[in-house]
This record gives sequence, C-alpha cells and structure tokens, in this order.
Amino acid sequence: MSLNYRLYFAQYPNGGGITQELEINLIAHPVFAEDRIPAVNYGQYARGYDQSKLLGSARLHVLCDNPLAIDAGRRLYAEPKHPGWFETTVPSLNAPAVRERWAVSCRRAVLGAEGLRRHQEEVIALDVDLVGLTPESVNSTPITGYGTDDEGKLLAGPLNAHQPYRYYALDDRSADRVRLDLGNPAEEPARDLAQLVGDAPAAGVWTYQSTPVAARNRAYYVR
Repeated sequence: MSLNYRLYFAQYPNGGGITQELEINLIAHPVFAEDRIPAVNYGQYARGYDQSKLLGSARLHVLCDNPLAIDAGRRLYAEPKHPGWFETTVPSLNAPAVRERWAVSCRRAVLGAEGLRRHQEEVIALDVDLVGLTPESVNSTPITGYGTDDEGKLLAGPLNAHQPYRYYALDDRSADRVRLDLGNPAEEPARDLAQLVGDAPAAGVWTYQSTPVAARNRAYYVR
C-alpha cells in the first residue's frame, strides 16, 4: 500500500491553481505482464530497482481539493478522484523550525455548483516524524499510475519527478514514526484502508520538494 500526499502548483495559459490531494494506492502490475515482473523487496522497489516500471500505483481512491483537478483526473487519467480538503503542517523553506515533520488531515467535502463545500469530519490523518532519521537519495521515477476507465479499460501513465526523492527506510525501531488514523468507517477510503492495512507497520517514507525558482530577500531600510 502507498499513501501519497501532494501539494503542487499547475500553470495554464490564463492562470494557475494550487492543488492538494491524497492518493490511496496498491502497488500492482498488469496481469499480462506477470512473467516480466522482477523479484524485489520493498527497499529495492523504493530505490528504483524495477527498471521495467511495471510495478506501479493502482489508485483505489484519490481525495482532492481542486474541482478542476478532480475533473481532469477522472477524464484524462482514469483516477477515482473525489472531493476532500486538507489541514496540514509540512516542512517548508519558509519555516525551517518545522523540519521533517508531516501532519496531514484529510476531511470530507462535497462538490456542488458553487465549488467545494467543506465539512469538519476527518476521513484520514497521517502523522510522520522523520526528525533524526537519515535519508538516502533515490531515483525511483517514472512511477506508473494505473487506472480503469468507465468501459473497464486499463490506463497507465508515468509520473516523472525531476530530482531524487529522499527515502527513509523504516524498521522495527522506527516504524512507529508513522501513524495512520482513520475517521468514520462509513467513509469508503477509511474502510478500505482498515481492511487492507490493518495493524501492518509502515515500511518506508519518500519525501520530495521541488527546487525553488526564485526567492525574495528580506526588505531593508533606505535612507
């Protein structure tokens, strides 16, 4: 299983938009390619040993706070994308004190004619404390994303990250650095995670932050 939180900016000819989303994935491969799948453990997969890129993310649920991204995900990438909204505390170059601490709370939302209507009910929450752990740089992209369209046809699309991920390998001593809290079990994403993950410990964490393209220096007084 893989839970992928993303915060990204998309630029268009007439403007841009900021999107947050949380993907709930199974690491999977097409059945027809079974004889081509390399025998790798999780650590090898995280380090990019599968050069076939047939092991990919089969999306079960994608919760998203941008109506345009929800529509594009459904129509272009066969993603089971649904509304949600987020409260987060994440590392930022503008807040060095936060360091490697990630807190992501995804809450229920409804998509209507006036846009996203937010509710306070929590669906999924992740708390990840990586302070003091040593990461390694890994090149695991492209990551293949799998989805099924309305006719049941399988789509595959690669995601490229243009610099290495920071990979934190977890073991029995560090797996409790990651906590997953599930909200109302009536919500399908929470119910599926409870069934598929159960009490299994976290195996690893990948983090990524794009390189800044510009930085505004602090102002100074001019006499």
